[in-house]
Amino acid sequence: MIGPGRARGHLAVTTARLQQGEDGARQILRITAATEESAERRAGWFLLGVGTGVAGLWTATLRDAFHGGLFTYAGTPEAGNIPAFHLAAEAGMAATSLAAGTALLRGAPQRRGAALTACGMLIYSSINSSGWLLHNRPALTAAPALTLAGPLTTVRLLLRRAR
Repeated sequence: MIGPGRARGHLAVTTARLQQGEDGARQILRITAATEESAERRAGWFLLGVGTGVAGLWTATLRDAFHGGLFTYAGTPEAGNIPAFHLAAEAGMAATSLAAGTALLRGAPQRRGAALTACGMLIYSSINSSGWLLHNRPALTAAPALTLAGPLTTVRLLLRRAR
């Protein structure tokens, strides 16, 4: 425990440092900017990883699963649905995530809007996937719930930084 005398001494040193004027204020602004940049870089790498993962997942799925082509799910629980539309949405989500991740890493002016759009798509996909999994593979339902953590954290970060 710090005694009262020592605490006052620490406060005096801190106050003296802050009273250095603009240099102290600039240093605080540099630290804040560096923290914000670091958070945006982490969000950028997250979105690049998600975009790559979604594209890779669907590449593997297309290679193995669609025996009837892109316009039919032959012999699967989804029979009667048209996968081409679903694939277009997934490809759009992957492309948006990749573009937003790149924009965040490069510090592009549109980076926050792009990242919020990508996160919205990821949030929707996680919730929508939960419904399919509950019906067809209940044991895997936790995966989309855990997936929500990334885009929700990124949205929180971007909205907090926008103030």
